[in-house]
Amino acid sequence: MKAQIPRLKDFILDIIVLILACYFGFMLSKEPNMDLSLKKSVTSSNATQVSPNSTLNATNDTMASLIKRPKVEDKEIMERNLFTVDGKYGGKYDRPPENAYTLLAIMMSGKEKKALMRDFLGQQFFAKEKDILMDGFRVVKITDNSVILKRGNQTKELFILTPKKGPNK
Repeated sequence: MKAQIPRLKDFILDIIVLILACYFGFMLSKEPNMDLSLKKSVTSSNATQVSPNSTLNATNDTMASLIKRPKVEDKEIMERNLFTVDGKYGGKYDRPPENAYTLLAIMMSGKEKKALMRDFLGQQFFAKEKDILMDGFRVVKITDNSVILKRGNQTKELFILTPKKGPNK
C-alpha cells in the first residue's frame, strides 16, 4: 500500500487534467450550441434598469432563447411504423387464393372431431368445429370425409384428398 502512494503522486497531473476535461465536457453538453461571442442582449439591458431581482429572469430568458427545440408534428409520428427498424410499413399483402385450404385428414379426439388442414403457405394445423381460420372462414361442420366452412353468405366444402387443378386439366 505504501509503495502505491508515491506512484499515485506521479499521476496527479494526469488526474487533474482528466477531471477538468470531464467538467468542461459536462458544461458544454448542457448547452451544446452555445454562442461564445459577446453580445449585449436587449433583455439584459432592460433588466438592469428595472430591478436587481429581474436579472435572474433575464438570464433565464436568454438561456431559453438559446435552447431551440424542434417542433414535433403528430402526422410524422402517426405515419412511422414503430414495430420495424426502418419505420416503413410492409408492402401490400396479396389476397389469399380462392381455395386457400386443403383438407388432409379428419381425426377423432375423444368425442371431438378435428380436421388436419394445410393453408396456402404450406403450414399444417388442426381445426375444430366453430374455429375461425385466418381468412375469416368459420368451421361449421366436420363430417367423416369433408369440412364445411362458412364466411358471411359464402360456403365452402373441402373434401379429403381433393386434387388441385393443374395446367393440363
